[in-house]
Amino acid sequence: MIKNSISILITTLAFSGFTFANENGAYIGGSLSLKSNFTDSGLSEDYQVSNNSSGGIEYNNDSSSAVDDVTGIGFSLYAGYYVNRVYGIELGYTQYGDLKNNRGEKTLSPASFSISNNLGWTFSNGLRPFVLIGLSAFQLHESSDSVYDEISGGGVGIHYGAGLEYQPTFIPHLTARLFYQADLSFVEVETIGGYTDYSDAYTLNTSAIMLGMAYKF
Repeated sequence: MIKNSISILITTLAFSGFTFANENGAYIGGSLSLKSNFTDSGLSEDYQVSNNSSGGIEYNNDSSSAVDDVTGIGFSLYAGYYVNRVYGIELGYTQYGDLKNNRGEKTLSPASFSISNNLGWTFSNGLRPFVLIGLSAFQLHESSDSVYDEISGGGVGIHYGAGLEYQPTFIPHLTARLFYQADLSFVEVETIGGYTDYSDAYTLNTSAIMLGMAYKF
């Protein structure tokens, strides 16, 4: 009886190990944004583009430079490798769409390349909640006549997110993903009214809720 129980236990553990071992593999996917958002911790409310001949930006903003709308469809392309059902590494490119100020002028088209840790847990029903945390090369692609053209820094950011994946058993290689992701970067004002004797720090956060599909090899 004891021998039979031990045999059953060993068989169960062996099968479990086989299941865990097959949770690894490469994947590639893409997603479209359902909603994008951008915050600059008050930069566009503190400054406006200077009207004097020396250029730059200045205080007493009328909020005309503040981001008021996001147009266009953002998208994300990603690829990675699951080491096991808990951990993976992921590369991504995200374009968040065109951001406009409250005068309808295009101000930013932020985008990022990222490398992130993908941490989660794959359940037997195919669901996998996960979080992303890593670094990104972040670009605002700002218009030349916006306050964001007069800032420094922000080239390297923190990439983070969270979401839920689902791999249906009847389609073993396809995975659907609903997730939130964002890029956080830190910048300084370079000029005020053409002068460089003052600086102030701000935090930029660009984010999106996305829906995507991936193929797992």
